Amino acid sequence: MFWGVAAVPQVLRRHPGTEGEQGEVRAKMDQIEAEKEKLLAKIAASRARLEALDATSAASSPQARLATALAASPAGAKVASAGKPEEGDEASSRLRMALPLVPLGAFPLISAKESADRSAALLTSTQPPGALQYSVAGWSPPIDSAAYDAMTREFPRALPAKAVFQRSRMFLTQNFGMTPSNTILGTSICPDEINNGKGGFADLANTYWGEYFPLGGLGGLPLVGKTGWGAFSHHCPDDGNIFVMYGPHVGISEVGGIGKFNRVGQNDASSACGAFVGAYKQTMNWSGEREKLDGSDMEQQFIRSELAPFTKGISQTEDPMSALAYKAFDIVDKQMEGILSMDFGPGRLVLLGGIQVNTPVGFPDHFQPMKFEVRQLGKPNKDILYKAFLPSMSTDVAMKDWTSWTPSS
Repeated sequence: MFWGVAAVPQVLRRHPGTEGEQGEVRAKMDQIEAEKEKLLAKIAASRARLEALDATSAASSPQARLATALAASPAGAKVASAGKPEEGDEASSRLRMALPLVPLGAFPLISAKESADRSAALLTSTQPPGALQYSVAGWSPPIDSAAYDAMTREFPRALPAKAVFQRSRMFLTQNFGMTPSNTILGTSICPDEINNGKGGFADLANTYWGEYFPLGGLGGLPLVGKTGWGAFSHHCPDDGNIFVMYGPHVGISEVGGIGKFNRVGQNDASSACGAFVGAYKQTMNWSGEREKLDGSDMEQQFIRSELAPFTKGISQTEDPMSALAYKAFDIVDKQMEGILSMDFGPGRLVLLGGIQVNTPVGFPDHFQPMKFEVRQLGKPNKDILYKAFLPSMSTDVAMKDWTSWTPSS
């Protein structure tokens, strides 16, 4: 309550004055009270808009989100611009004095919503693959959809991108002290645009870990070779770490077709991954000799040469497109192992390999982890796949991460 509103009744009791003077004071008090109610109503409206903001955006500070909320509607703009009348207006002066306090009162609302949203995301991320909570949260297709049925049937360990990101981040930060300041990110995924959408694993990893080095070509193969790996690994922070996320991708259409994806603006579903599906079709009649690279289409030629010995066996499986995705991972993983080295320093190399599952438009990608290892010079490799991803993560890990978090982090 404004000090002037509370003080006026005291003045009336201590200095009765004339009836006319009392009337003037009461009129002034009523005017101030009316102005106060209007301001409080505007503050309440601003707070309501703040509660509707997406407080999980790491790129926006509380002050920036407040400004966005105030500018989002004419009513909000009035709150920001209120109290700018002519000089000498006492009521407006009080209004201008009170307005700077509005953001201060809104900060607890922003922090509380951020905290609630974060804890909900972390706890949801601990659920096992195919959990109902993922569909309820909008992280996975509806459980009664053909896409959901196909995904859980063919890729039963696939998790939503948000869950993979949160689990990998929590495990690496809590167990190995890896942070954006001491870690460089590398990715080896197919350049297909559907692999780089907002909310996908690559997007989330890039947002958190920072600038990344792209190692991948068609199909997710790390075709930069040993020279590319050498350049990337020597960009590692001093005594720091390397985190590499890699693997092929496979689409799932709206009707549950494996190896197909309904792209925006196209009436029919198209192949995903187009490179591996194309190579599969191109090597159906393989002669038994490896293809020679001539420089005209080297990446696709390389995929054909690696895939051709397995095409016949893949074609005889119950679902060739699903089997193709798994074989594609083997090929990508083999190539990754063939180019990496540990000569970047004493830090850790973390490899997170898997199959990126492109679910229908409107739902974030999924990722089926196939390898999650930590390597360090002079020490045995640590396989942390099961601890981090299968089948579910301990909620204690999520709560430890949540309790150590602050809104500014």
